[in-house]
Amino acid sequence: MSLMAWIYLIEVARNIGTLMSVFYIICAGLAFFGFAMLPLILGETSQEQRKDWFLLIKPYIKWWVLGLLVLMLIPSKQTMYAMGAAKAGQELLSSPEAKEIGGKAFKLLNEKLDEMSSDQKEEKK
Repeated sequence: MSLMAWIYLIEVARNIGTLMSVFYIICAGLAFFGFAMLPLILGETSQEQRKDWFLLIKPYIKWWVLGLLVLMLIPSKQTMYAMGAAKAGQELLSSPEAKEIGGKAFKLLNEKLDEMSSDQKEEKK
């Protein structure tokens, strides 16, 4: 998958998470308001009326909780970028060209460090 597609999907997932957050905050407020106003709306409520009310709301509560669980599973934008970078880095490092270049760079680094340490020893003498 191309980098542009990854960036696009990250933005879409984050926007979905934000919209779901707003939706659930509104729903929680409406549910709280509805439960708080229930005695005023229905007057004195009997136990049977409360059971009927709960049975009416019960399917929505299940979907609401399921949506909250999905919302919690959407990682943050920074985490998604880090995951994408880790995947790209892993693919890059597993390629044969990268291994060859990495080996050459390591060999060159060791040579330069040896030169520097030998120069420092000569200066001390």
